Amino acid sequence: DNLDLDFTSCSPKYRLSLITNKILHFVGRKEFCEKLDKEIKLTEHCLLSNPKSYGSWHHRYWGLTIHPKANWAKELKLCMHY
Repeated sequence: DNLDLDFTSCSPKYRLSLITNKILHFVGRKEFCEKLDKEIKLTEHCLLSNPKSYGSWHHRYWGLTIHPKANWAKELKLCMHY
């Protein structure tokens, strides 16, 4: 796959659209959590191919900080791995 695994080009507008989608389209907290879980999982895949990607780390941190049920224990394990 020719997927660009770096988040430097999409971060501000993409984050704003995620928040807007939450407000305009998501009915409940569950759907928002599921969307953020997908974002966090995507950044994990990105970091496997490029662990020094500041854009991926920043996007991941942003997703975790707004996630109502962020798994910080898992995040610390990932940080220890890299």
